[in-house]
Amino acid sequence: MQQIVGKVRGRLEKRLQQIQKEAESLERFEEFKVKGELLLANLYRIKTGDKEVEVEDYYQSPPQPVKIALDRTLTPQENAEHFFSRYKKAKRGLPHIEERLRVTQGELDWLDEIALGLEQAGSSADIEAVRQELQQAGHLRDSHYTPKGKPRPLNPRERLRKAITPGGFQLYWGRNNLTNDYVSKTMTDADDLWFHAHGCPGCHLVLKRGHWKGEIPEEDVLFAASLAAGYSHGKEDSKLEVMVAQGRQVNKPRGARPGLVTVPQFRTVLVRPIRQDD
Repeated sequence: MQQIVGKVRGRLEKRLQQIQKEAESLERFEEFKVKGELLLANLYRIKTGDKEVEVEDYYQSPPQPVKIALDRTLTPQENAEHFFSRYKKAKRGLPHIEERLRVTQGELDWLDEIALGLEQAGSSADIEAVRQELQQAGHLRDSHYTPKGKPRPLNPRERLRKAITPGGFQLYWGRNNLTNDYVSKTMTDADDLWFHAHGCPGCHLVLKRGHWKGEIPEEDVLFAASLAAGYSHGKEDSKLEVMVAQGRQVNKPRGARPGLVTVPQFRTVLVRPIRQDD
């Protein structure tokens, strides 16, 4: 499964690089509009068959001379219209490119969480959860790996890690995408606190508020954040930044892979990663 994750990652990284190249070329679409307008302002200086024309770019301050390559088979007016056409096409294509970038980066983020789930698997049940997820995503065929017998349905709640903060608040966090999804979608209420390592794969951890009405003491917040850091890809770091969000800020986008959420508002704390005996 680790080999398959590596192969899929390689394909996604190549796709991401290609999309980024396309995005860079499309992001120059404003240049096409400027060139079209400069040609229109200088039609009297151009004749059919010219390879290029040098004009004053009055969009710069102060205006600078700029050379514009021309299509020798087109009239001056047609050359200007050609740049406007390229501008409109690029402008229409940019949102599509941005969506492809977002989706591909989301796939890579999901795959990083898969890799972390394999790395930190502590039992055959943890491995089976990852296997089923890879299979459902179409990356793992039965011929790659077939468990003995029919796998029993996995109960995410049974596989959660648990702890209690110094102030007595209950903590729950996941071992893989399946259990992380359960923590964020099912366990986290609007007024609970949700934690995740900032900028790297890691568990989803919830601090249950219970009947507590006031602010959660910072000692308990930092303890929870330290555990979230300890069960992340940055567990060996001396210090790690961790996101802290209200449960109401944690949203699961429709159609998103397991373990992927959006968190529009959060703060971060810098803590030392800690782990407990599994």
